[in-house]
Parts: sequence; structure tokens; C-alpha cells
Amino acid sequence: MNAWHASQLLAEEEEEAGMAGTQKKARNSPGDVQAYRRQEGPVLTVLTGTHATNASNTLQVSSQSVKCQAVNEAMRGLWTQFSDGLHYVKAKEALISALSKLDPTDRCTFSSTARNYQYTFPMAIKPSQRCSLQVARELANRKYLMGPTGEPATRITVPWFLLRPDLVTLERLCHKTGVRVRYLVTVGHDTATAAFSNEGCPRFNTLLAKRGVYKEILLLVALSDLSHQLGKLQYAEVIVSECRATSRVKRLLHDSRLETSSASARVRAKFLNNEELSEPALKCFRSPIGDRLDVVSKSHVPSILANELFLGEKLKKTVFAGSSTDPDTKIPTVVFVAGVEGSGHHMMSTLGRKHTTRELYDTLTDYLADSRWRDDSLEEHGPARERLVNVLRGLHNTNTSDGSKLFFLNTVFTEAAVNMYSYPWGGPRCYMKKFARPICNIDLYELVKIGEEAGVDFRVVVLRRALGAAIVSSSINRNFGTVNSQTRSLGMSWSLLRESLRSIDDAFIEQFNYEDLIKQPLEECPRLVKHLNVDPESPLGQHFNETLMQSYLEFGKKNTDSWKVKLTDNQFTLISDMLYFPEELIDDFNTEEAIILRAGRAAKVAAEVANSGKGLSDEEVARLALIAQNNAIAKARADLASKSADSAS
Repeated sequence: MNAWHASQLLAEEEEEAGMAGTQKKARNSPGDVQAYRRQEGPVLTVLTGTHATNASNTLQVSSQSVKCQAVNEAMRGLWTQFSDGLHYVKAKEALISALSKLDPTDRCTFSSTARNYQYTFPMAIKPSQRCSLQVARELANRKYLMGPTGEPATRITVPWFLLRPDLVTLERLCHKTGVRVRYLVTVGHDTATAAFSNEGCPRFNTLLAKRGVYKEILLLVALSDLSHQLGKLQYAEVIVSECRATSRVKRLLHDSRLETSSASARVRAKFLNNEELSEPALKCFRSPIGDRLDVVSKSHVPSILANELFLGEKLKKTVFAGSSTDPDTKIPTVVFVAGVEGSGHHMMSTLGRKHTTRELYDTLTDYLADSRWRDDSLEEHGPARERLVNVLRGLHNTNTSDGSKLFFLNTVFTEAAVNMYSYPWGGPRCYMKKFARPICNIDLYELVKIGEEAGVDFRVVVLRRALGAAIVSSSINRNFGTVNSQTRSLGMSWSLLRESLRSIDDAFIEQFNYEDLIKQPLEECPRLVKHLNVDPESPLGQHFNETLMQSYLEFGKKNTDSWKVKLTDNQFTLISDMLYFPEELIDDFNTEEAIILRAGRAAKVAAEVANSGKGLSDEEVARLALIAQNNAIAKARADLASKSADSAS
């Protein structure tokens, strides 16, 4: 990849978890895209990515036109917005207004500066400011994020780990207002020079100073999110530039003459409307350990380099349960259930009950959680990895209680407080769950590599569910966080899982929709037992069938689209923007029946809140809430009928 455009990222598209059940429209034709890129008018160029360059301090926003500065402020207001309701919609309207006021001759070029890293993945705000008592107070009331205050207290706030540029929404708004948008993206593998490492406040550096593995996971999540966004762009011109140290590591690790993805300095400078920028100004910062193979080869850097922005190579599957030449040797099958939080791990947990060992669970937990949290975690993580490889090898001489060779890595009830390792997980060993849950995520690429090294038949069961449903489940239904924080957290976690699935052989994977498992178990169970090398007539196969049928009896008749009714219009706008919903899903949300049901539910919730403190019985509160709901539904129907009559006339 030298200089290339977003259209090259769009060659392959997969059905997203948040778009289940919708039919996509064809993408814009090449003619439409080229017409947009050649149109006269204002141009917005953004220098973004996971790594900043020396040019960050050269391209000052303050030196540009007043209207460009207004766009910059409006973008910051939208990207740091963490309200669930009207504030997000108002921030979006403010950005639309600022974009529409640009003059045809305006050329706005935005990059992170020494005062504000708002264009990097993730956003690291005010990197030059130390964490004084005043800043600590700002952190407490969220002024540090430069967004509105007053968000109700929740179990999970929105830290800067969850803040990142929304390139897709910006492109859509620019297209709507006749502004051309272009992105120069700088990426690398080195956490020491990643933009988030320039965060000045010790709240990051104190917690993670020696915990290099956490930093690698954070970079892995950020790169996956960035890659996902680039794949969603339709019009924008994009150049991806790779840090030179990353290009060297790629060549050393893979012993090949891999091409660097960095465009020439001249191309990049012209792209930024500043042909005077020299090569040194466009280089990434350097660190002393960035290309040390003894460090990066035993870490998550190989997974980072497997991202399609770098190598994009698939890890091949070589071990299969039936491939042993010795008839007395049975290769164990090891299962990992991968899915975002709220996609059905509790249901799957009963399938794998008793199909594990305590040693396997403890060793996995040490590798995924405990070793990451220790000081000098890069040195601790390698031995934890080796222990996991050895325990998996030991499964060759181990049987489960029913004599099978099937072992589940997660979603297993062995004792209380078992971690199911969803994306992200929030169990007892997510040590930063109140600070930065994106760090509590799985590097599936590395986990699959470990299985291959151990000589086990590693299988991945992917649980998919409409992301909107998972967000409502984890925020409104279960109060794990706000709609905003869960949208950001689950969206980024899905991006990581999506990128991991792209980087491993399809033979490892079988995907299941949660809705299909509970509504049509007779069709889905055969696929599941086949993928896991289970005889459908065996006791284990019968257990799978009975468990899925029980889920069908309990949940199969429920409306799987009910999550749409539980969101307000403003909340759905936020979700649809951050998860890049297609127009078809947005239209489906805005059907007349959905509008009526949402109006009724909103009135019911408001009545419950209003009457709960008046000393009324629960029955009386419920009765008044039902009356309010019915009245709101009747009014919504009448309003829609009136609008329809006006339109007809």
C-alpha cells in the first residue's frame, strides 16, 4: 500500500452485526465518487491515525480562517460528546452549520497539536498539560473532555479511551454540505510512540507505565476501530502512511522485502495543502524499543501487524481433530466463544458446562488478565503465554467427565465469579473496568496461534446479535453503563473482533446469530455440533439439542426487535452514527408502528418516575403508567394520521 484511496478498502464488505436482517443498497458508483472528489468548493483535510508525526506541531488550527476554526470547535464538540440525549443531536447540528458556512475557497487542514490530540485514535486530550489538582477536579466533572457536564452518575463513565474521531459521520456530513473531505492516516506498531502515550496526565502513565501489554491491547483496539471506519468510507480520499520503524519490524519478523505503505513526503505534503513540509516533519516519533525483536516478537505486535492496514495475512489452520495418523490418539477440540457483551454468552455457558479443567481456566485467566496487570507485564506475559501453551498440550492426555475431548475456554460455570470473556469482559479480573473497558478485550489472533502451537483443534464460535440490541441489553436493561458509553465500548469491541476474524483462516470459525439460535434450534444445532466435532447422537450432542430447545421455549417467542422501542429518537441517532447503520435500518427504526410504540414507552417511563415518590403503591404507579402509555399511543396515532392527511391533500 503506497498512496491509495478509500475505494480500495471497499473491495470486500461483510454483513455487520448491527445490520442483521437488512438488505444493503449498492455502494456509490465510481463515477459518483470521482465527481465528488473533483467538485469545486471547500476542502477539509484531516491528519489522523494512531500515531502523530512531527507535522502535528506545524499545522496549527489557529493560523487558519475563522470559519475553519469554527469547524474545528464543532468537530471537537461532537467527538467528545458523551450525553445520551439531545446534546449529541445539537452538537451534530452545530457541525453541520459550521460546515455549511465554509467559503468555496476555504482549505481547512486539521491535525493534533502540542495542546490537543483530538484527531488521534484514541483521542488524547491536552497532552502537554500535567495532572494538577485543578485538572483532577476537571476529570471529576468531565470538563477535561471539553464536553457538557451533568451526565447522571453511572457505573461506567466515558473516559478518553472511548473517545475517537468519527471519520464516517464526518464524511457523511461533509457530503451533505458540499465539502470535500480527505484523510491522511498515520499508523504504527510501537506503543511508546502512539499518540495516547503522549497524554500528559499521569492518570494514564501512572496506571500503565510498566503495563506494556495493556498498551498493546489498547493500540490493537484503536487500529481495529480505525480500519473498520476506513472500510466504511464511500467518498473521502485517503492516504495511509506507515511509520518507518513499523516497516522495518515487518521485514524483520517476516524475513521478506515487504513494501512500506508510506506515501512519499511530497505526496503527503501536497495532500495537506502544504508543499513546504519536509520528510522529517512527516516522520513518526521514534522510541528505543520500537524495533527490538526480543520485545515485539513475544507480545501482541504480531497481531497488530496482522491488521489489514499492515500485512492483512490470514493465519492458516493446520490442526484438525481427525488428522492424527495414530488411531489411538485423539486430538482435543478447544472452543472459544467470541461475541460482544450481551450477545448470548450466558446461554452458551450451559452448553460447555463441565467441559473444562480448573487448571485450564486459571491459566487462561492468568494469561488474559492477571499477567497484563502486573508491573513489567511484557516480561510477565511471555511466561504466562508459555504456561497456557503447555496446559493446552496437556489436554491430549485429558478427558472430560463424559469421556469426550471437547474443552471450552470460556462461558463455563466452574465456580462462582467465572469470567466469560466477552468483548469486552467486565468480570472480577477486568481491573480497569471502571476506567477503560476497551483494554479488557481478547486478542483472538494470538489465542488461535497459541492453540495451533499446542497442537489442538482450535474452534471459534462467533455469536452475533444486532449491536443495537446488545447495547440496549447492557445499558438500559442491565445498567452496565449509559447508552453512549456502551455504544462506544461495544462498537470498538466489535471492530476488534471483526478484524481478528478477518486475520484467521475461515476453517477456525463458525458464526451464529443469537436470534437464530433461540428461534430455530433444530436448524442451528446441527451446524454447531458439526463445527465442534461432536457426534449429534452422543450424550453431548443430545445435551446441546436439549439446551437450545429450552432456550427456544423460554425466549423463542419474544420480539427480537423490541430494543428499537426502548430507545429515544436521539439515542438512536447517536447509535446509528457511531455504528454506521445503513439507511435501511434507520428507515426500519422510523416506521409508524415503531414511532407509536416508542411514544407509549417514553410516556410510561416518565409516569413511573413522576409517581414513584408520591407514596403510592406499586400497583397504583403501574396503573397510572399504563394510562399514560395508552394516552400517548392514542395521541401518536392521531398525530401520524393527521400528518398523512395533510400530505395527501
